[in-house]
Amino acid sequence: MPNAFRYLAAGLLAVAGLLSACATAQKQEITSAEYIDHVRFLASDALQGRGNGTPSMEQAARYIRAEFQRAGLIPTGDANYYQYLTITVGSRFEPDNLFTISSGESETEFSLGEQYVPVSFGGASSDNLPLVFAGYGITAPEADYDDYEGIDVKGKVALIMALEPQRDDVDSPFDGTADTQHAQIQTKVLNARKHGAAALIIVRGPLHHRELEAAGVDELPELTESYSVAEMGIHAVMAALAPVDTALQSAGVNLRELQQSIDADLHPRSKIIEGARIALNVDVKPVRRRVANVLGLIKGSDPEVADEIIVVGAHYDHIGLGHTNSMSPDLAGSIHNGADDNASGVAGLIEIAEMMSLSLREPRRTICFVAFAAEEMGLLGSTYFVNNPPFPREKIVAMFNMDMIGRLRNDSLLVGGAGTAQEFPELLEKANRPYGLKLILDKSGLGAGDHAAFTLKKIPVLFFFSGVHADYHRPSDDWDKINSRGGATIARFVADNIRAVDGLKNRPAFVEVKDPEPPRGQRRRGPRPWFGSVPDFSFQGDGYRFQSVMTGSPAAIAGLQAGDILVQFGDKEIKNIHDYTTALGSLQPGDEVNVIVLRGEVRIEAKILLVKRR
Repeated sequence: MPNAFRYLAAGLLAVAGLLSACATAQKQEITSAEYIDHVRFLASDALQGRGNGTPSMEQAARYIRAEFQRAGLIPTGDANYYQYLTITVGSRFEPDNLFTISSGESETEFSLGEQYVPVSFGGASSDNLPLVFAGYGITAPEADYDDYEGIDVKGKVALIMALEPQRDDVDSPFDGTADTQHAQIQTKVLNARKHGAAALIIVRGPLHHRELEAAGVDELPELTESYSVAEMGIHAVMAALAPVDTALQSAGVNLRELQQSIDADLHPRSKIIEGARIALNVDVKPVRRRVANVLGLIKGSDPEVADEIIVVGAHYDHIGLGHTNSMSPDLAGSIHNGADDNASGVAGLIEIAEMMSLSLREPRRTICFVAFAAEEMGLLGSTYFVNNPPFPREKIVAMFNMDMIGRLRNDSLLVGGAGTAQEFPELLEKANRPYGLKLILDKSGLGAGDHAAFTLKKIPVLFFFSGVHADYHRPSDDWDKINSRGGATIARFVADNIRAVDGLKNRPAFVEVKDPEPPRGQRRRGPRPWFGSVPDFSFQGDGYRFQSVMTGSPAAIAGLQAGDILVQFGDKEIKNIHDYTTALGSLQPGDEVNVIVLRGEVRIEAKILLVKRR
């Protein structure tokens, strides 16, 4: 080749290298535009709320995998960036489902999926049982209201209305026009079981029906394979108002007048519906589906520490169409897009992965980026990952979790896990100097997030969270409410902290925080009792199995251990975690409670002194 051409070729290569370097340098910045593009896609109606085990969830996983590939992350896991786990995602309806109301000579048989849908199962089927109207099915001492006061529902079927009384009154004792826990289906079902009802029927009250129908809200959710019926120890169904109303009128009961009276003065009108008899059976089987954590690596460059791992995570699932998980029970069946929860965290995950992978500054330690599945079902994806990591678990140095980082307000950012390593407070303070964020440091590494699965394995964690808001677990959690500038800022701040931990000469040592703060969004209503167990959400049997028991907690002091199955809590039989939380919530700090746990084949009794949670 003539020298002139050699020089020209060399010059062109140099220019190309310079352009490539410039392009790489540009990738080192996380921009608001790039950040919101990811949120907009993941929280679009096309993805139908990213419910676990649904095609839209798989579509979200493919999107994240493609972004990891584009960033040049090294695939890890079972195959092609995926780590698979199998979970229960819904229910299959068997032939023996039945619901009829008889009154006098008339009998109304309800059609499954069209006139009623099951919401929980358990206990015996009901055949020719009496019917009791129990108002809204609410027991609320704080509002001096109890629909079950003065009425015996033991061995009978309770008929209740959805939502709460005085729902449109800003002065309502039920938190004004906002729904409280008493509007939740789960709360109503467990309350009916607590009062001894054999079964439960829930209808939309006539005063709410027209309003919700005009808003285009479906009366009953669609019975797809992803529709989940919970095991709560009692058969319960949601029923269409019209056929129930007709059957009640045959028994001389006017449901609209009853609701108007209750809403007028907040005095319950519960009563036996003379002549009405119920037959009800719920026959369902669990539907199991394979879902995937999405994993990608950046290999460490320092031979001395390259085998150490920093895990960076965010969950990508949400609650799909809501069903029983919606904080707006009247909108269950609508798309819950989950823009903040947690498309916002996944957008940060993707952007950090891309920035660090394309940066000229290589990490010393290996960085593993993980988009977790099944967080909304009880941290199932992160628990599976930490129990089955694609590398030795003892090599994990720290875990960073981003969950709901899209609503930064007044530059205030909660950072959980700040006490799980001695180095963390100083690192956070130094990393924050360019940003000036108002950091709220929570020492605990536990709580409602994927980081908790790592804390239980004694791995230091940092959890980034921009705060609760009124759209949490509601259809209104949409992408246009995201603070894209704030989300991008948090992502850059997280990346700087990752680099700070990566730059440490020695890996941070885990510090156990004995008294965790309550989960995000949990309201404080006076002192709450602390028991000290962490649930194993993957447990499928009867009872409540402990994944862990916290050091120094009342449960630990009494000798309870990880793997124990709680079957009795005071006078309450415990069949699942819902029973446990209800039983604990009825007690106060200073109460003593006798418990029974199963440890293998051994039945162990213990007395627990509940203490005040800080």
